[in-house]
Amino acid sequence: MSERETDYMPEIMMDIRRLYESLQKFDMIAADALGLNLTDLRGVNILGDGPLTPKEIGQRLGLTSGSVTTLIDRLERVNAVDRQPVNDRRSIHVVLKPEFYDRARDVYRHLGESIANEMKNAGLLEDRSTRRMSATLLSGVERAVTNLRGGDHTSSREKH
Repeated sequence: MSERETDYMPEIMMDIRRLYESLQKFDMIAADALGLNLTDLRGVNILGDGPLTPKEIGQRLGLTSGSVTTLIDRLERVNAVDRQPVNDRRSIHVVLKPEFYDRARDVYRHLGESIANEMKNAGLLEDRSTRRMSATLLSGVERAVTNLRGGDHTSSREKH
């Protein structure tokens, strides 16, 4: 990268740190509104993409199998998920209940609307480079995660 290409990197990195901090604050409020803790909210977020096995949940969240079982138990107690059998009797799918998904969507709607309004006001919604930038940020974070793990995609807890 040339010096000109990196001129804004310190400011961009500061913005990303502030974004992370703001998302953490939002998630704490969202979790409270939904009667969850932050780990439970992370579980709900990934289950919003569709059913997952406990093993998949553990891999996505970096949790041990015991922690995943406890997470699923807590989510069942607040009526957020169901355990559904799959073809292999030794496993299950954890499915987010539609009514809980709707509650979570209502909470996160505020975040989506606020971001969309900011982007519209900045003239960024008409520009495909905005989507390219968000995909590039995600890719950069995922690469950093892989690099910190030494190229290994398993969590440090799974290694021990």
